[in-house]
Amino acid sequence: MKINHVAIWVQNIDRVCEFYSKYLEAAINPLYQNPAKGFASKFVTFDGGTCLEVMHRDDTLEPSTFRPQFGYAHIAISFGSKQAVNELTI
Repeated sequence: MKINHVAIWVQNIDRVCEFYSKYLEAAINPLYQNPAKGFASKFVTFDGGTCLEVMHRDDTLEPSTFRPQFGYAHIAISFGSKQAVNELTI
């Protein structure tokens, strides 16, 4: 088992990714967008495979409409395969 990635909410994905790229030499992955939800994210990958998901929702600019605004959002755990997940959960 390993932690797959940690995610954070931000106002400006490109600005945050630029920081990690410039100062920590992280690789920046392509933008994922879900226009129906106003959601976008990029994965920032560090040496050794550690990842950070940098996420934004259009409604994060309106604090009264979206509570999880900025900072820690979730941790995703990788068990290596769907079969391993099934063995642990079924």
